[in-house]
Amino acid sequence: MSTVQAPIQAPPQQVFYKAPQKNVGAEGLGGWLILVGIGLIISPIRIAAIEFTILGLFFDGTWSAISNSTSEFYNPMLAAIIPLEFVLNLAFVFGFIFLIYLFFTKSDIFPRWFITIYAANLAFIFLDAVVVKVAVPDQPLLDPETTKEFARSLVACAVWIPYMLKSKRVEATFVN
Repeated sequence: MSTVQAPIQAPPQQVFYKAPQKNVGAEGLGGWLILVGIGLIISPIRIAAIEFTILGLFFDGTWSAISNSTSEFYNPMLAAIIPLEFVLNLAFVFGFIFLIYLFFTKSDIFPRWFITIYAANLAFIFLDAVVVKVAVPDQPLLDPETTKEFARSLVACAVWIPYMLKSKRVEATFVN
């Protein structure tokens, strides 16, 4: 009778370190993040253009007319809204410049700040329209320009906020 011996097997080796798996091509400022970057660069320029329009109200006599109690155009609520709107838009300009810095330095706080500023901008556009409607009841709630800005902001939030929350590229890029 012959006996068959099982082949000798080496004992299993312990793995002390396993390098993390990298998803090649899913990090860095590429892919859809290029569109995010373009939008970030354009945003403060667009808001600055709005700022110049508001600033013009101070120099062309409009603000003086609505803030002067002896004027037929006197509207104290609107007189308060215009400077506040100017200051808040200026804050958004600086907010977007801050986002640009965070974007290009690939800061880990970029996605949270991005979501916060984009959501705040959407809320500001809507609340501003409501407050102006209260101050000037005969004006429509959403004039064509406000409708365009609100729609642009709404679409940006609907597309980019979920992207910031779900994207593997965002997760792999913003780590500094």
